[in-house]
Amino acid sequence: GDYVSVQFTQKDLLLVYQLIGPDGNQILKQNGSEGDQSRDPISILVETAGDYRFEVSPLVSTAAPGTYGIRVEALR
Repeated sequence: GDYVSVQFTQKDLLLVYQLIGPDGNQILKQNGSEGDQSRDPISILVETAGDYRFEVSPLVSTAAPGTYGIRVEALR
């Protein structure tokens, strides 16, 4: 029953965000917004206890280098 809100920022890069559950299965997959510098919020309520992880990768494997950041906005 935990809630998490995460803000991804990206600059000069298109990203794909995935949330992977404790069992290794993908729970959520979302493409980042287009733009020179964009912000993408993700909020989710999880029901199973365990370790979760976000995986971040470029939308296009041949993309030029860019930067991104991850910030936890809320955890309760």
